[in-house]
Amino acid sequence: MTSKPSFNTNKLVASVFTLYSSHVGANDACLEGLFAVDRYAEQGNNSLYHIDLVNKSYSKMPGASLPVSNLAETNDQLIMMQRLDKDTNASKIYQYDLSSGTATEIADTTSYPIKRSAVSPDGSFLLATSQTYMYQFDLETGDKTVLGKMQTNDAGWDDFAHGDITYSIDGNNVYVLNAKSLYILDESNMKLDKIGEHNLNWPSGIATANDGQLYVSARNSGENAKIYKIDPQTAESEFVMEGPRHIADLTYVSQCGNPLLAIADKFQQEVYAAKAFWEEENIGGAAANVPSFKDSSFNFNESGYLVESKDRLNKHNKNTNKPNSNRCARLWNNLLDHKYILNRSGAGRKKSNGDTKWYYSTADGAFKVLRASKGVCTFTLNETQNVKLKYDSNTGLVSIDN
Repeated sequence: MTSKPSFNTNKLVASVFTLYSSHVGANDACLEGLFAVDRYAEQGNNSLYHIDLVNKSYSKMPGASLPVSNLAETNDQLIMMQRLDKDTNASKIYQYDLSSGTATEIADTTSYPIKRSAVSPDGSFLLATSQTYMYQFDLETGDKTVLGKMQTNDAGWDDFAHGDITYSIDGNNVYVLNAKSLYILDESNMKLDKIGEHNLNWPSGIATANDGQLYVSARNSGENAKIYKIDPQTAESEFVMEGPRHIADLTYVSQCGNPLLAIADKFQQEVYAAKAFWEEENIGGAAANVPSFKDSSFNFNESGYLVESKDRLNKHNKNTNKPNSNRCARLWNNLLDHKYILNRSGAGRKKSNGDTKWYYSTADGAFKVLRASKGVCTFTLNETQNVKLKYDSNTGLVSIDN
């Protein structure tokens, strides 16, 4: 965690007006869509998730371990607030950069614990609530303005222990979600105009996608959180997918972040699954073309970590030592089910026409192998190397280097 850069308001644009693809394209250098925060995260454990609505999967994001209950966005930045002292209410506002995977402090403020938040359409302030009171926090200075108490006749104080807020796609309305219902806020008098009851248990987050669709998170006791669509006209809900164990808040990002930040967790989980297989099968040493693991083409080193596999268009050998660039590439392609295509400009032996000789690649792939050294495979985006995904076959660890 680094400290106190200036918050660049020149970059803040009303993301609610941005209309384009709503998911991470498999071959695109873009991370966008739905994000969630887990308030139960402890120091050292990641608290942010990317929710892939297309593939119905989720990935932990590196570099953030704040146990907070609120999440908002502006451009490619996730915004969170944490109360640090319960006696003084001293708090900090943080931003998580989706282009680099780094979290930084942007302002000091004072506040009760924040349960709901959304960045204003012009990007100048954070609209937030504790339980029933609503505030504005200046994102440059942290200055707080008390807007007042949300008013409704059909819900009590306890009903606002759950829920969230989000702006409509045009930025003109604020939706308020509580334990029972969905509302629109009248900012002139803080009254809530009820849309309807959602019939969800323990609702925790709401977010507006760039096509105007509302997404909500909710959870039943003993189950993982779930993602639903919710109708902004009726509040009727429709199940979409299962999420992580807990979700405290949701937000939707329309700007492009670096997809390596989400791929890292996918890669790591596959490596863990391979090591678990190696242990359960009592392989006990280096082995090539191990039967019954995926397509039976994966090679393990003596510690039970992956070093190579075949690829769609190229065979492989029985190497069980430290992988070179071509082996790193084949492993990336096959382990990640060929979802993230490598660019032929990456490291590895080449044909006379410039194509990569020993693994499948394209001229327009978004990712590449940067290098392989001492058992460590390093992958980057083809167009920029500011974020590096590293797989260490000596230890089985996948990390982000920025």
